Amino acid sequence: MSVFTKLAASIFAPQDAGGTPRGVVNGEAQTWGTELERIIDAAVAAGNFLIYETKAALDADLAHDASTAALVIGDSTSNDGLYVKSGASGAGSWSRVGDVPGYSFIRATDAGGSANAIAATTALPINESQLIVLPINLTNTGTPVTVSFNGGSALTIKTAAGNNPAIGGLVGGTAVAGYKDGSTFQMLSDQASTAIQAAAEAAQAASEAARDDAEAARDAAQAAVSSVVPNVFADIATVGAYNPTVAPDFVAVSGWDEAGDENLFVMEQAGSDDGNGANIEVSLDPSGSQWYDVVPNRPLVLPAFPAIVDMHYGVLKGTGWNSADPEDGGIYATTTSASASAGAYALVVAAAAEFYENQLIVYLGTDGLCYTAVIKSISSLTLNLKGPLEAAVASGAHVSNFYNDQAHPNKWGYYAIADFMLRNVGKRYRLAHRWVTGDDYIPVGSPTESALSALSYDNPGSTTKAARKFVATIALDGMKTPTFSLPAGNYVCRVVMTPNTESGSADSAKTRVTVLQGGSAISLLEKTHRHPTVFELAFNAKHLSTLQVSIGAQAIGVGFAVALIEILSVEEQTPDYGNLLTVALGDSWVAFGHITDRILARKPTSKLIQEGVGGNKMSDLLGRFAADVEAHSPRRVLMMAGTNDYYTPVSTSSYETSARLLQTRISEIGADCIMFTPSVGTDAHTTAGDGLTPSRNYMLDGRYWSEIAGVVGPTETIAVSINKRVEQNTTETIFSIPATTMFGVRIKRLYVTGFTGNITYGFGGSTTSVAEDSGTLALGSVHTNVTVTKPTNKAARFFNMVVTEPNVSDEEMTGYAVVEYIPA
Repeated sequence: MSVFTKLAASIFAPQDAGGTPRGVVNGEAQTWGTELERIIDAAVAAGNFLIYETKAALDADLAHDASTAALVIGDSTSNDGLYVKSGASGAGSWSRVGDVPGYSFIRATDAGGSANAIAATTALPINESQLIVLPINLTNTGTPVTVSFNGGSALTIKTAAGNNPAIGGLVGGTAVAGYKDGSTFQMLSDQASTAIQAAAEAAQAASEAARDDAEAARDAAQAAVSSVVPNVFADIATVGAYNPTVAPDFVAVSGWDEAGDENLFVMEQAGSDDGNGANIEVSLDPSGSQWYDVVPNRPLVLPAFPAIVDMHYGVLKGTGWNSADPEDGGIYATTTSASASAGAYALVVAAAAEFYENQLIVYLGTDGLCYTAVIKSISSLTLNLKGPLEAAVASGAHVSNFYNDQAHPNKWGYYAIADFMLRNVGKRYRLAHRWVTGDDYIPVGSPTESALSALSYDNPGSTTKAARKFVATIALDGMKTPTFSLPAGNYVCRVVMTPNTESGSADSAKTRVTVLQGGSAISLLEKTHRHPTVFELAFNAKHLSTLQVSIGAQAIGVGFAVALIEILSVEEQTPDYGNLLTVALGDSWVAFGHITDRILARKPTSKLIQEGVGGNKMSDLLGRFAADVEAHSPRRVLMMAGTNDYYTPVSTSSYETSARLLQTRISEIGADCIMFTPSVGTDAHTTAGDGLTPSRNYMLDGRYWSEIAGVVGPTETIAVSINKRVEQNTTETIFSIPATTMFGVRIKRLYVTGFTGNITYGFGGSTTSVAEDSGTLALGSVHTNVTVTKPTNKAARFFNMVVTEPNVSDEEMTGYAVVEYIPA
């Protein structure tokens, strides 16, 4: 139990538990500071807490028992801190174990460097628990940007979304807040906030020279801000204190006298106070005022989380244009000559001369909807498929190729996309947990493992993000994710994989995905496809229960390749597309008009405005948002772009940033957002080359779902003081984790001294040796954030650190170690 009324981590947190930005409550900070002062005063008065101005003075005073604590305050940055005595009184040494308590917020000072490699100093050593204000003296001219504090290692600056700042995103003359996280400096906001602040200040300065022009620009800026930031206030008094330049049309209030004392209600502009007791007057800057009146019976409708329609792995089945497709474009169509049931692996057609292996095709189901499939082989007039039919097919049904050319579908391909969207638009998820190829995993059984990096549509990964492939040597061989925990609720486990990779296995060979809770199966699904496909398993999680995702092949010789696992929180299920005014915003895939034509044919009462422009990238959609979307006041926006991005090429982080900003703009105008994931690039475009790899990486590295907080990781951290006597010509273990692990570890901090030499670290079957994946670190040096991988053996092992005494006499090893690991 803490001796403090409230912990500093909560008092100074930049966000509340729900992720909403917050300020520090002064009363809480005063209480915490007073309690801290009393504890220190009491410790000093009792004589068991020591304070020194220099480390030299501390080192000279060894007349204290082991485990005595002391502070050094006033020395150099590297020496200030909290120390603990080791050894008997009159002997031993002092070891630094932490920073000076109470310094959770520090301000950095610019120390030179360059626009893209910032150097800064702080009055105290920095650590991962501090909030740091970093001045930006020069606008960055490149990316990534690094910062080095106190001459230490360069940290890569990342925005709140985890991206590198854009060129010009860090504006000179401003400051950013953030914290150290491993080898990165994590900003609390995107660089856009810095740019916005700088732009606003520049406009203010310009107004002194040209006041009339500046006031007009300020009015326009205020109007823009009113459309970006929802005008939601805690109570009516806060509305009265609002001092905008331009009066917004509406304001929303969550309480009359205080926040939450009434349901959220809306107020609109009114000509005057009509005396009904529900009016408020808002003063305008620099003069004038605007009355607002409560809107009766008008609930504030906030837009739902974006719907993500997985076009890439869903309707396109991870398959792009085939070189056997007609190069001059067009449609090769035929009809079925026999009916087929859902789940069948073949279509018998009237003509098959223009169909090819590995080709994406469109067929019409008995429900009147278009579906897609991939051809495995052709036997006379039978199209053998890589996966089962999703719907029953009648005799005489339409079958055709999907692609018109290397970068576009034909009419029937667009129809299939529209139908797929209408079938899936009701799924509203938020991302809770994510596993991507390259992350740690646990083998199940004794599968044959390999990295699948082939440039192939059948590979769910890419040439640079290799999928993990497993072939069973016994039934149910495969892999499991590390354990994770979630808040209680309803979830969907979404797995992107190719379930049947081996050519020698039967078409019906199954791969099973299981969600485990506390080691027991709570959801299970099996599939047989030979192309990338998506497993979706619904399950209900108990609060903070231990969860895993397990994947196994059902028979010997069956293989599968997995690229991505996402755990999605189920937020909403909307049963129908509805008749909302909709803008379709996109590139040429929208501009051709077939998608909107199909939607209108399926939903004849829909109101749909087409705003497609050929050649557009995601950033172009963002640039024309005001004119082509906002001007129509839609209630729903379909957004589709990506083909021109990955052929340009635009980096994954830039594409993701533009997509998220566009989602935000759509939400800000109160519209529902439906985003299509990127298309599948051609594996060998005749002019652009490999478009498959960057398009796959958009899916594997990009995050497009809204995300939730609260995922509990399985890591544990051990911090120990090292005091070990090593006999001459022997090897001694100076550190071991108190449990085995199947994964790598992270040495967060390490300092050991005693003689000149190295510490050897690695994994072993006991705590006495290092037998696998070993490495060395120099004694007498401070080491931070060293990542130790464990590729050799996925079995549970101890992580150990050992030293060998090469000298003619025994040596005393002293220091400390802080290690983060995942228990087996």
